[in-house]
Amino acid sequence: MRDLFVTDTFELDLSRISISYQEENPRFKDTFFTQFSLPFEFYMNADLRVKMGNYTAINALRLKKKHEGYHVMDGRARKGTLEILSIEGELVQAQIESGFEQLPNFEKKLCDLPLAKVAVDNIYEHANVVCRKRYPEVDYNFPRVVYNKDNSQSGWEAFEGFLNHTHNGAFINNSEDSGNRVVRNIIHPMPYLLYVLKKGFADAGYTLAGDILTDEDFLQQVIYSGKEYYKTSEQQEVNMTPQRDSLTQQREVSGVVFGKYQSETTLDKVGKWRLVCNNAHILTHGEPFIYRVKLDGVVIREGAISERQSTLSFTQVIAIETGGSHQLRCEFEGAWNSPIELYLNIIAQHDAQGNVIEQVINNNEVDLKRAVPDITFGDLVKTIKNWKNYDLEIQGDKIFMNRIHTENRLQMKDFRPFAIKDPKKTLTTKESYLIKFPDMDEAKFNYPAVLIDENGMQLSQGEQQGSSQVNIEGYCLPKVLYRGEHSCIPRKNGGNVLGLIWYNGLRYGNKNEGETREELLPPKVTKYWEEWYKMRLSSYELSWSFIANKNQIREFALRDTLYVYGQRFFIKSITKNTLSRECYQVEINLINV
Repeated sequence: MRDLFVTDTFELDLSRISISYQEENPRFKDTFFTQFSLPFEFYMNADLRVKMGNYTAINALRLKKKHEGYHVMDGRARKGTLEILSIEGELVQAQIESGFEQLPNFEKKLCDLPLAKVAVDNIYEHANVVCRKRYPEVDYNFPRVVYNKDNSQSGWEAFEGFLNHTHNGAFINNSEDSGNRVVRNIIHPMPYLLYVLKKGFADAGYTLAGDILTDEDFLQQVIYSGKEYYKTSEQQEVNMTPQRDSLTQQREVSGVVFGKYQSETTLDKVGKWRLVCNNAHILTHGEPFIYRVKLDGVVIREGAISERQSTLSFTQVIAIETGGSHQLRCEFEGAWNSPIELYLNIIAQHDAQGNVIEQVINNNEVDLKRAVPDITFGDLVKTIKNWKNYDLEIQGDKIFMNRIHTENRLQMKDFRPFAIKDPKKTLTTKESYLIKFPDMDEAKFNYPAVLIDENGMQLSQGEQQGSSQVNIEGYCLPKVLYRGEHSCIPRKNGGNVLGLIWYNGLRYGNKNEGETREELLPPKVTKYWEEWYKMRLSSYELSWSFIANKNQIREFALRDTLYVYGQRFFIKSITKNTLSRECYQVEINLINV
């Protein structure tokens, strides 16, 4: 089996080219995957000149510096890039980059992933149906969460202090009182963690597989965003873009339709509104284009455009000082132009004393892009990886998230044929690890850090100088008794930390209570790290060099557990230097388990 770089137009045989392949195990680095950067030299031949480009010709133009393709090494194909660095006569200096340390979409914010946005007939009834189910039957849910809003603020006097609050098994509705909306409840969907992970990896072109899909600690976790999901009336836009069916007095000249058209809406609350027309492209087609804004039949804004083409852009503030029904109308006269986008939103609504009333809108939709914290997909994956010591491995179009186990003796591979008499043994230096959760808004609610050193594992309240710190940027919302209801309560606001709530459907018949998964908190969570970090603290390294047949050594992968010298070992790093078409010189560095 040959090592190659393959594109749609050419194939570069690497089997006899002197290349050094170096791999480092991501388990021992702060990365997810392995990236290769392989500089080498090869001689251009006639076949490559035709298929790849005549790089040896001094006057050749428009030659590609980079070629996208697949790097085939040890029987495994990885997407890669061949970059031409320099040419001297027939000798070409090049470099192959393949693999990656992280997926391309790891820098995407969660809100930029293709998460669901679903329109529903009635959000309260929809939540009432969904809350009886669990993942994977549904991708999101509605657990009750304490939302400690100051109810002395105008419009919040009747608020009962919860997101997704229910009474007698039904979600509490916000209602109208004397024309004003009374805020009693906020409906806030929360996506399941596994749904978001699957969507994120699918966005990068992979299917999620492995232990993570059946992990009881994560299976029913929903994500709490830590930021406001609800919309206020100021954010509730009314689309006033005129439609073609409003055209009257139509006439057609040279294929262009002229006439009058309009849009209108009713304002029925005291307050201030903002009407915005944002850079509408207007074509006059030889006749003036006239526009007017009317309130109760009175023109409050008008203008005309006579240039052949122009843009229409304005903002009109509208004040309603008396109750009742008021008609807002936008009129246009001239050539039909589409679309003229007009949007109306409320700036502020006032009570009888002139105080601003914050109007909460529970829209009849579920928009999961707005229900996730302000973190990247890579942040999310790294948090879950660190939380329970997960590994990530790509196999074809699948990404496997499996927990790292040091006691797995069934999967060992026999490496004894490659042993030498006296390998180099290196003792590990004195190390320690500090596993740390984020600081809560109040220090009294902080989780203790976990210090792991040669003396064992212990809970710690402070920083440890010289320790390698492993951060878990997430927490589980604790469950408390608040206003007579058992509910989870946020301890970290701001929306930049992962919050988790265990929600497995209704409890006690009709209670949409979330739970705190104690297995993910210190001290119980330490059982998932203990064997791994103890191994790293007590281990030693073996390294040696040997010559091996390519077909034999390619049977061993970077994450394999090896058996040699009467011990089990993990591969820390391996370097393969090409000697010939059949052989590598191998330099290997192992850590004993």
